[in-house]
Amino acid sequence: MIYDDKHKDVVVSGKKLIVPATIKESELVFKASFYIVGDVYCDGKIIALFDLTVLGNIYAEELDVKGSLVCTGKCNVKTMISVQNGIWVEDLVTDHLICHDNCMAQGLNATDVRVDGNIIIGKAFGIEGSAQCDQKIICGETVYGAGRVAADMVILGEPIDLDGGSDALFSPNTYTATDREKYRSAVEENRQTGSKKYCRTIG
Repeated sequence: MIYDDKHKDVVVSGKKLIVPATIKESELVFKASFYIVGDVYCDGKIIALFDLTVLGNIYAEELDVKGSLVCTGKCNVKTMISVQNGIWVEDLVTDHLICHDNCMAQGLNATDVRVDGNIIIGKAFGIEGSAQCDQKIICGETVYGAGRVAADMVILGEPIDLDGGSDALFSPNTYTATDREKYRSAVEENRQTGSKKYCRTIG
């Protein structure tokens, strides 16, 4: 099924295209930015050529969004989610996730994840394969599962719960108490040296 501004179920409000009902189809193509007021059920692939906002849940085999994706409910996609811009969802479950911007969710469970921006998870992040993030992973609870995680920086609210332990976490920027003490010592040494070098003599 193809949705555009001429579709019988579409309501045009200003420049916004709205579908005020739940959608159930075998294949879906959205040819403009759409707001779906309800759930989306698709046995096959969903293609959105621009932004897609769903005020409900998404259930599909595959999801390809050329703009940004917003879903206020569960986004449960069996095989793959590919999003060109950012993702903002309540709960995301999929096998493979590709996002070329930031990914924000309350919960995320996946086998493989590839995100060019930041991954920000309010609760827990479950990974079974590998998660690669070019920037930061910030998680309110923990990262758990049998997978491995690679990111510029990983910040967790609770201790890591990956099967491989801290060895399954790859981050070039890790900070420990020892590192902070070395940094403080170096800063203090430079401050004292500079103070002595540039202090004004009174005589």
